Amino acid sequence: MTEGLKIFLQNRLKRLEADCCEILKKYGVKNIFEMDDKIKNGNLSEDCLEDFQSLDGLEHDRNQIQKDFSNMQEVGYQHKAETYWLKAAQIVSQNNELDIGDVYQSLHCLDLSPMERLTRGLMHDPKEAINRPRVGAYQSPD
Repeated sequence: MTEGLKIFLQNRLKRLEADCCEILKKYGVKNIFEMDDKIKNGNLSEDCLEDFQSLDGLEHDRNQIQKDFSNMQEVGYQHKAETYWLKAAQIVSQNNELDIGDVYQSLHCLDLSPMERLTRGLMHDPKEAINRPRVGAYQSPD
């Protein structure tokens, strides 16, 4: 892994951690599971759902970066993951509204066969899935 990419990902990881801590501190919880329990028990109002969804996305991105760091140690994977992150950074630099983690995931999925994409998509439990708005996604004008 090039030193520049490593520093970029470490800085991104630090920003994600700081954003997660800010949301957790705001609601006086230690993790997303505790926040979820408080919402379900009525201890937190539903006004915090937007923050809950943001926290979920931040944790997903953080976990992906941590996973990529460990995977980059494997022979052959290093170059591919590095290429995805560099390309994602280039795309995001041209359109600041995009999230680098989402762009990275999209680039990664381009290498998967349609069956692999479908299988990965179906592996998630729809009851636990949180629909967070994506940049460029259709939103009704309500």
